[in-house]
Amino acid sequence: MKKNIMVYYQLDGFYQNHRRYVKSKSNKQLSGTPISKKEMIESHDCDPVVTNANMSQIYSIDNNKPLEPDEVAIPCGLMAKHYFNDNFTKWTITNSNPKREIKVNTKNISRKSDRNKFRNQNISKQWLDIENEHFIVWMRPAPLPGFTKLWGRIEEDLEKDTKLEVVIENNYNVTPFNGSKYLVLRTVNNFGGNNIYLAIGYITFGGICLILGIIFLIGYKAHQKKEK
Repeated sequence: MKKNIMVYYQLDGFYQNHRRYVKSKSNKQLSGTPISKKEMIESHDCDPVVTNANMSQIYSIDNNKPLEPDEVAIPCGLMAKHYFNDNFTKWTITNSNPKREIKVNTKNISRKSDRNKFRNQNISKQWLDIENEHFIVWMRPAPLPGFTKLWGRIEEDLEKDTKLEVVIENNYNVTPFNGSKYLVLRTVNNFGGNNIYLAIGYITFGGICLILGIIFLIGYKAHQKKEK
């Protein structure tokens, strides 16, 4: 595999495009603006996940102290609560002599336009780093229930028969939605990467257009014959 090698995680069976799920976030809060509990409740932006008590993680990222359960969670909402938090901590080529670790670059994995929209407020009151690029990537919803999201890049070639060992922090539970998860390595070219879901979408839409075109053509020919 020639560099750059894209590292993705893949989730199957997770409907990130559900209307209630997509709406459950506060763009104002994510942009760095503090919002009171009253304002958040009245706006319904993060319903049904508004306070720290509604989150699975209730400790500050700054000092690991417990957060006030009744305060507004930063960030709040269903999208933030279900953030993919598996971590891939150590990448080792095991069949080299000696074994050697390789680095995975996790910088600039999100869109620049997205990075400009996400700002921390007071990290002592946050349960998650809003400016973390893995979080920013997660917050762009996927259109289909099976999707991949970029986690990093391997910026060197991997030779044929390379044996790669990865240490995974298995934090993300897929059992509640009967899903599955994978770690995917993929190369890209000038035409992008291998995306079967996008291909299926294009083929389906193209097929519909073709059928409609044939129907309109038949109707047009039939109308011409009637006029004669």
